[in-house]
Amino acid sequence: MQIIVAQKCPDHLEKIRRYVAELDEERDQEILYTSDPNAVEVNAEGEAFVVSGNVFESPTSGTDFGRRIKERNPGALFFIFSFDPPDFPDAKVIDGIIPKGYSNDKDFRFLAMILASDLDGMTPQKLGAKFPRIRIYTLREVKVGIRVQSDF
Repeated sequence: MQIIVAQKCPDHLEKIRRYVAELDEERDQEILYTSDPNAVEVNAEGEAFVVSGNVFESPTSGTDFGRRIKERNPGALFFIFSFDPPDFPDAKVIDGIIPKGYSNDKDFRFLAMILASDLDGMTPQKLGAKFPRIRIYTLREVKVGIRVQSDF
C-alpha cells in the first residue's frame, strides 16, 4: 500500500515523520511525506492511503483535493488531518477526519500510531473500529436521495 502524508506546514510533516520513525523505522521509509499536492496526485495510485491537511490553496483544499484524488483513484482512502477540518465533509470523497488539536503533540502521535499500523486491506470502517477517535463518514440512503451523515 502506498501511504502518503500531505501537510502544508513542513514542521508538521517533520513531527509526524519523527513519531512514525520512533514506532517503525521501516514504515517511516516507505511513507511519502510532502507539502506538494501534485506529488500526492501523482503517487496516489493502486492501493493508497492518503492523509492530507485541509489548508492547501484552493482547489487543493480539503474536499476539493479529496475529490481530485478519488477521481484519479476511486479506491484510495482519503483522510483529513487538520486543525480546521471541513464542517460538512463530502462522504463520497473524504473517508474520515483524524483529529488534530492545537495544544500538544498527542494528535501527531495518534496519527503516527495509525500510520505505523498494518494498513493492508484496510477500510474506513475497520480503521474506525481500530482507532475510535477517527470520525468515519459514510453515505446512507434516505427517502429523498442520498444524504451525508457521520457515524458519530
